[in-house]
Amino acid sequence: MKSTFFISVHSGRDYNPEDYARTADVLANLMKEALSSENFEAGLAKSKGSITEVQNEIEISLQPTQEGGRELVAECVVDITTDDYRANLEKPFLTKLIKNSKLNEWGDRMRITKKAAD
Repeated sequence: MKSTFFISVHSGRDYNPEDYARTADVLANLMKEALSSENFEAGLAKSKGSITEVQNEIEISLQPTQEGGRELVAECVVDITTDDYRANLEKPFLTKLIKNSKLNEWGDRMRITKKAAD
């Protein structure tokens, strides 16, 4: 059974064109690290059955904020396939992984959201 989740990580900061490429790479690497197979094995996803496959797609962009500015945002689609049961992506575990990462240069300004697609 496949479970799909949408994750957004909002940095809370805008970047000029000169700094965008570097910071976008840092944010992409942070997401890849957080969504690594080792972290899934450590409890990032829970299921009554065994997890057979995990796929994710990450997109980084500058997006408008409600205040009229922009901020660097990572958006990710995560597909978790299990034997028979619906999987759950553990948001507290994910938030801890992202905020405590050595790659996190945004600190507590970062906002993380997770939504199930199904």
